[in-house]
Amino acid sequence: MKEDPPVISIVIVSGYSGAGKTVALRALEDNGFFCIDNLPIGLIGAFLTSVSEGHTNRRVGIGVDIREKEWIREADSIIAGLRREYPIEILFLESERDVLVRRFRETRR
Repeated sequence: MKEDPPVISIVIVSGYSGAGKTVALRALEDNGFFCIDNLPIGLIGAFLTSVSEGHTNRRVGIGVDIREKEWIREADSIIAGLRREYPIEILFLESERDVLVRRFRETRR
């Protein structure tokens, strides 16, 4: 009899530009998560299906850009649909305005 695969643990990381999404994804990777950044929200379902069918790592971190139009329009319905199949945690990062401005100045030309 074939055993059911272990449940995938999913963390979706989003937030303001400069708030630390990349750092959060790196921390998840350091803790054994397979992470992918800037995945269009419309591809998350297909990605998770692929992971559940063959990837050995059952812990996944996904970075999503809140500026993506599809995220703004459809995030609630897409996440609700995904939650019917997978346990999902959402990590939304924000920061004080002066910190965001400083980070933007440090990393942009």
